[in-house]
Formats: sequence, structure tokens, C-alpha cells
Amino acid sequence: MLVGCAQPTLLSCPTDLAPCADGCLDLTGDPANCGACGHTCATGMSCALGACVLEVTGACELDNGGCSLDAMCFDMNGTAFCACHPEFHGDGHTCAACTVCDPSQFVAAPCNPNADTVCLACSPNCATCAGNSDVCTSCPPGSQLIGSSCQSTCGNGIIDPTEMCDDGNFTDNDGCSAICTVEPGAYCFGSPSACRAGSCAFDPATALPLGGAFGLDGAGTASAMGITFSQRSTIFTTADLNYPLMIEADIVYGAPDVTFIGARGSGLRQAADADEPTDSLRARLSAASVDIATGGQTLASTPTTFVPATGVPYHILWFDDGVTAMVSWTDLAVPSNTVSFAAGSTYHGGGDRAFVGGGDMAGLTVANVRVCSAPALPVTSGLVARYSAIPSWTAVVDGTGPSLVNTWHDLTSGNHTLNEGGPNPTFVPGLLNGHAALDFGGSARLVTSPFALTTDVTVFAVIKHTVPAQFGAIAHHGNRDTDWSMEQSGDANPGVMHWQTNNDNVNMDLTLAQDSTYVLTGRFAGNARYFSAAGFDGLPPTEVSIVDASHTITAGSKVLTVGTSDNGEASNVFLGDLLYFDRALDDAERDLVIDYLRRLWR
Repeated sequence: MLVGCAQPTLLSCPTDLAPCADGCLDLTGDPANCGACGHTCATGMSCALGACVLEVTGACELDNGGCSLDAMCFDMNGTAFCACHPEFHGDGHTCAACTVCDPSQFVAAPCNPNADTVCLACSPNCATCAGNSDVCTSCPPGSQLIGSSCQSTCGNGIIDPTEMCDDGNFTDNDGCSAICTVEPGAYCFGSPSACRAGSCAFDPATALPLGGAFGLDGAGTASAMGITFSQRSTIFTTADLNYPLMIEADIVYGAPDVTFIGARGSGLRQAADADEPTDSLRARLSAASVDIATGGQTLASTPTTFVPATGVPYHILWFDDGVTAMVSWTDLAVPSNTVSFAAGSTYHGGGDRAFVGGGDMAGLTVANVRVCSAPALPVTSGLVARYSAIPSWTAVVDGTGPSLVNTWHDLTSGNHTLNEGGPNPTFVPGLLNGHAALDFGGSARLVTSPFALTTDVTVFAVIKHTVPAQFGAIAHHGNRDTDWSMEQSGDANPGVMHWQTNNDNVNMDLTLAQDSTYVLTGRFAGNARYFSAAGFDGLPPTEVSIVDASHTITAGSKVLTVGTSDNGEASNVFLGDLLYFDRALDDAERDLVIDYLRRLWR
């Protein structure tokens, strides 16, 4: 009769262990396998360094024979012999723990009683590699593991698992770094990534009350799945937000249900069963209809149906940069099942909040709420007026021509609105570093009603410099010649800007590069005048300053004029932001505002 024979299993053991029938064994100190598999030391003998030696305890009885506490002591015919324990190395009298290679290294030579582990770095661009070979097992941000090597993927506009963002370039200081990490003071979304200056607040929405950045308007219960609404309810930010803004959340339907996402004024909902207030702009999913609406008026809707399935997680995203509001619903189980569309943004008012909610059928679950918005202005004391094209809906188009602006809202509580004062400026998307701004070409001018002018002021303007047709004020309060004025000098001195009062700009000129964007800063403090231009290259501002007796602003109630001076001299400026303080900011405050504007408009 033939009997089949089992083939022996060949073990793959670490270099300091030997393959034996009982597994991988240490032949240096095992009395049952001393020096060789199955070689057993006789009674009264022990194994030391792979050899059977006579056990004599006398020499080792006192203080471990003088051996290290991390060593074994053997009595060799009355003489103590010291050998470090496994995972230690040394002469037995002094033993040190074997080095453990970190994840970015591999074991080139294992630790043994006489020598420490030899660790060598993984191959270039490799984050971690196998324990005792230089084979990549993971890659750093901006590359991915293909075969056994890391290959760069950063800069292709596709966000891979190792990347935080990918904006399709290798440029630093644009929100997404050259190695595809989100830079401090920015947030990114989409693929390829769109990045904006700002910060984010997050709440998993699995416990009540919510974290300090969010509140619940309505009722719901918390679980590991999220907040499940028992009526129409809303999770909203408790602090004002700044545009551009992004809102994200995960939702699960207990039944096909209504969902809202967007932004609104600081007031809460009108009632538990009412729609959002009229000062809101939001997207709504209800049954198979998805739309973007404000004050009950639908601005846009998707041409295809989108019916949410119960029990399926969806990811919703809302982005509003003040020009366009975009929303998307994505089925996380089937990502191709996505609906996405956009509408023009609208003027909300002050004190906006981000929100996500709904739940007409009391079955909507919301989790992982994330809201990202632009940074807040770091200095507000003394701010009497601000006009910004971020958000762009503060610039109201009059409807009589292509994007002609007849009103530019003041973002402060002072409400010093700019109104028509001549030809209207033109609203132009993408005019300043990809952001929308107002083109004051062709003698365009906006003016306010009179308000208080003080003798000390600080003014900031974000402009794109263009060669003007004549001398003209970017902005001035009161009389262009006798009160403060920030000006372009005209074709007599192309590229020259100055900051003046009493028609005196001696030693206050700055020369700018045509078609470049700058943050201009002018300040009067007593008899001291300061003027600077900060580009977007990260370099310190170019500045001029002087102390003289020509500071002769006359306080009173006067008109603020923007774009073209009160006597018709046009600056032809491209203007994105104008901030006006009725006091002299100190140097630290000034630098904070310059840095803020650089980040917002980069």
C-alpha cells in the first residue's frame, strides 16, 4: 500500500532565528535547541551563545555575577560569564536596548549581542518601507505607490489618497502647496482644488448640545449616525461668517425628505413649519426637485430629477463666493449619482449664518457638518466704511447696461452706501487676481451722502494699477485738494501714486508696475504721513513717509468720492476693496490689515 508523504514546510525566519520543526527558534540560548535544531543540553548544563555549558550557580549568586540587569549570568567553572538578553546588545556588563528602526527606515542588519541594529533610510520619496528590505509600503503626500515605488501625482489636478488638495500646479502660497498639502490660513475643495483664504469649523453632529461653533434650531436626537430631526430643524453657525464660504455635511434620509443648505441673516426661522427667512440664499432638495432660491423666489433648478433613497448616505456641498452659489448632492454609495448646478449669489445683509437642515417628514439625519469661510477683518476699531467685491453682491448692477453698478453697499454698520455720482463703474468677474472687482474707467464715479471727516485717518485700497488718462483720485473724503486723497498721477507720471492733503504730495510718491495688483495704505497721524504699496509676491511693502506741517484736513461732514475726483479727474482704477478708518492705525494694526488683504485677494 502506498502512503502519501507530507512535504515539509519551509519557514522564512528573521536572520537572528533558525527554522526548526517547532518554528523559528533562537539557537543561542535555548537548552532544547542549543546551536542546532533538536540539540538538547544534558542535565545540569545550560545554553550560552549556542554552546552547552555546565551550570554552576556560585559565581552568579551575588549581584548577578557583576552582569548587567539586562544580561544573563553563566558560571563557567567558577567564573561569571555575562551575555545580554535578547533585544539588547553589549559586553554583558553593559547592555543597551536594540534600536527599533522608525517607519521611514529599514533593517539593514539585525541587532545581535555584539552589535546594534543597522537602520538605513528608505529610498527617496518613500514614506515607509518593509522591515528588513528597501521596498516602499507607503508614500508621502503628492505621490502614490505604483508597484514598489512612489511616483509623483501632485499637480495633476486629481486628489489622490495621499493628497490633501491638488490645484493642478506646483505653486506655494496659493492655498495648496507644491506638495499638495493645504497651507495654513486656507481651505480647499473640489478636484482640481479651489482654495480660498480662511478657516473651518467642524462638528460630527453626533451629540447634543453641539460644539460652540454650531447651534440647533428645532429638535432632534443624537446617535453615532448623527442628529436625526424630529421636526423641521436646522444646524447653523452661531457666529457671523465671511465670504467666500463653503458648507459640507453628510445626510441620510429616513424617508424622502426636504433638505436645506445655504446662508441666511442672523435671525432664526420664522416658525417651526416655516421656510427660511427672506434674507437667505439656499438650495433645497424636496422629493425629485432641486433648486436654489431666495425669499421664496426660485433662481435656478436642476433640469433632471434626483430622488433620494432612504438609508443611503449623501454628501452635500454648498459654495458661495459672492458671485456664484453652487450646490451638489452626491450619493456616497454610487458617486456617479450626483446632481450639481449653480445660480448667481444675492445680497443677504449683515450677520449671515451658514445652515443645513430640513426634515418635513421628521426623518432626516445630519452628520459631519463643516463650514469654511474667509478670515474676519483683524482690526475693526475706527472702521467707518468698507466697500468690497468679496462678496460681489454688495455691488448692485442697475440693469441699464452690461454689469453697470449704481450702488456699492458699505459692509459696516455705518451704512455709508456709495451711489451714482457720474458714469457707473463696471462689475468685472476675475479682474483682480481671479476675483471680481469694479472697473472705474471712463470717468466712472460713486459718492456717499456726507458723513464725518476726522483729522487722523487710515485708508486701504486693493487695486490693479492701470495707466490713467489724467490725474485722478482713487478715493478722497471732502475736497480732493484740501482734504485727504489717494491718487494716480496721470500720464505725465505713468505708474506714480501719491497720498496727499492740501494738494501736497511732495516725497509721498510711489511708482507701481502696470497691470499689477497692490494693497495701497495711506495714513495721517498728526503731522506724520505714511504711504505704502504691498504687492502679492510676499515681499515687504514699498513705503514712503514724512513728518511735516502740511497736515491740514478740516474736520466736518463731507462726501466720500470713489473712482473719479470731485472736479472730474479720473483715476480709471480697477478697485476690489476700500477700507476707511477714522483714526491712525498703529504699525502693528496696519500690518495685520495688509496681511489680511493680501491673503483674501491673492
